[in-house]
Amino acid sequence: MSLKFNEALKILLEGLPKPSNPESKLYTQDAIEISVKINQELINMNSIFKGTVSGWLDTCTYLLKDIYKIWIPHICINMPFKIEPRLVGGHPLRVYRLKTSAYHPVVENGYVNFLKLTKLFYWDISQAIQKLGKINCKSGRTYNSLHTEFIEPDRFQIVIKEYEEQQAPSILYNFSISFTFSQESPSYLFFHDHFQQTEKSIIIELPTKISEMVNKINVLLLQLDLDSSLTVDDMHCIVGHVILKLQEDKLEEILLEVMTKFIPLLKNFGPLVFACAKLWKFKQAGSVKMSELKAVFGME
Repeated sequence: MSLKFNEALKILLEGLPKPSNPESKLYTQDAIEISVKINQELINMNSIFKGTVSGWLDTCTYLLKDIYKIWIPHICINMPFKIEPRLVGGHPLRVYRLKTSAYHPVVENGYVNFLKLTKLFYWDISQAIQKLGKINCKSGRTYNSLHTEFIEPDRFQIVIKEYEEQQAPSILYNFSISFTFSQESPSYLFFHDHFQQTEKSIIIELPTKISEMVNKINVLLLQLDLDSSLTVDDMHCIVGHVILKLQEDKLEEILLEVMTKFIPLLKNFGPLVFACAKLWKFKQAGSVKMSELKAVFGME
């Protein structure tokens, strides 16, 4: 029996199993241990950020293709003082300056200074990682190469490798910072020298949708035995861009555009070109049998 192409795709993606690689559980356990050690080192240093950081595990990715994970690229820092958001007049967007009466290293002339805030955080995290040196985990793995990278004014990476020569990190923390100033406070993100207010749920919602789509597409592509030149990081960037551009219910358009954009990044792109051609044919026909769709990905 034939189904509408979009409907058949949804059924196929929803029925996909998560990759069952036991090694992925060990990496997750390692990431939990490393996150605890980073927080403990901030306490040992008496950092102004001790006890304020949450969500480490959400921000890390594993660049191994058979690990299924949701990646939320924002870490939450709950600052220990209250603020009064002041709307910036004459700005095309709703952005704020954050007024406070608190005496704190990140406060300047009665306002929270974002650059100070991020630079102090980066400095303390860099010091914490440097002090850790290497990390022995209960899994038996030892991570001998740890370093931080300050990519943009609001984006950070913590690169964790088992050995220095390793091309891709075993565990990569990759995040921007969202700030809260009490448990009830909305989240604030940096936006061109000001702060943008957003609900905590929104920070989690879109990245979760992107990650879920990445994971589903990843499982499909694993069936094609493609080479490893397409990284999980590449997949997140492309899928995120496409989802923001297209309507979420246009699943067939998302999948086809994403797969087409993957092709130039692969060395052995032949299987993916063949799969895309078949999918375009089904889309033009408007319907497909489930057996035909599964055959494209070797899932008969």
